Formats: sequence, structure tokens, C-alpha cells
Amino acid sequence: MARWTDHLILTTLIAVLVTACAGPTTALPTTVPERPSSTTTAVPATASPRAVPPTVTPMPTNKPEPTQELATESGSPAGWGPAQTREILALGLRFDLPESFQGLPSDLDGQMAYRSPDLPDVQVGVMWRDLEPPMEPEAALLPTPSRVLASDPIDTAWGSGRVITLELLGMAEDGHEAPVVGVARHVLLVRADVPGRRAVDFYLRAPGEKQLEAYAGLLDGMLESATFDED
Repeated sequence: MARWTDHLILTTLIAVLVTACAGPTTALPTTVPERPSSTTTAVPATASPRAVPPTVTPMPTNKPEPTQELATESGSPAGWGPAQTREILALGLRFDLPESFQGLPSDLDGQMAYRSPDLPDVQVGVMWRDLEPPMEPEAALLPTPSRVLASDPIDTAWGSGRVITLELLGMAEDGHEAPVVGVARHVLLVRADVPGRRAVDFYLRAPGEKQLEAYAGLLDGMLESATFDED
């Protein structure tokens, strides 16, 4: 009994000594700190820039301004009014021109000219002369200075003649060629139906050959509608 008691005391004493030497025990934290999540931030995709088509500026269209056309039946320019009969008493001559063409005053005998305010550079007219031998109609009636571009024969009910196209020349300066100031077409006739030799000249004048051809219907209309008192 005493031995068991001593043994119990000894065991208790050892346990007390062990506890005193160990001191307070600090418990290790059981919570594991969270690892920061490796969250990947999505980088927004950069959209490729959309190609912008270049701005196309339309080129200005230079349309030619409309020109007055010639009526095919009467030779009268469209828009210049209806044909109107003109009379030259000294010749007993009647012919048609658009009503916008007005007679031009002249101090010279043997000629009558007409012009429209719409075309101040275009002129039509009639000239005449009684020829004395050896006078020829070209020398008597054609303007000078001029240069012949074309000359073709023509026959009419009143007599034979020529259709002559001319370049009208200005005055030449010293050492220079005479400048061209216009063109003209003359229908030059020598009447065979009257006594003597009477030359009659129907003409058209314009700034250039292009205008001369464009308004040739004026001259054609004069000839087609022309009548003399003896007809």
C-alpha cells in the first residue's frame, strides 16, 4: 500500500514538472490565408478601323450652251419669229427673212442689208449693179480686200452665176499679213431676163466659217423665196 502511494505521488510530481517547463502553448492558426485569385483581366480587343471610302467630288460638266437651230423648211432660224416678206422696190425683188432681222440704214445705192439683234455679227443682204463693158460682177460687187476660199457655178431661172466663199481681210500693217476679220458667202448672178447686164448679189457674212455654215439656211431661204416683178 505504501509503495503504491509513493508511486502515485512520484507520477503526479513528474506530471507537474513537465507542465511547468512547457509553458503556455500557442495554437497554430488553422486558417490558411486565401491565395489571391489569379483572375485574368480580359483586354478589350481593339477593333480594326473601318476603311472609309474616299470622298469623290464630281467633276463639273461643262455642257455646251444650246445654239439656235435653223428650220429646215424655210431656212429661218428657230426662235427668231416667222418668216416675213421683204421688198426692194428698185429691183422689184421680194424674199423672206425672219421677222427679227431688221433693215440697216445705208447711204449707198445698190445695196440693202439686214441684221438681227440676237446675232449682231451675222448679216445678210442684197447688192446690185448695172454692168458696163468690160466690167465683171466679181469686181463690181465683191468686197475687198478678200481672199477666195471656194467658187462654184450656179444656174437659176434668172441667169447664171457663181457661189463664192470669201475670207474678209482687214488692213495689213507694215510687214504683216492682213488679218482675217470674217467670212462671207455670195451668190452672184447676172440676170439674163432683163435688158443689159444687171448683176445681183445675195450674201451672208459671219465671224467665222463655223457660223457661216450654221446660218447658211438664211441665205438659202432668201434664194428659195425670191421673186422679181417680171416673174
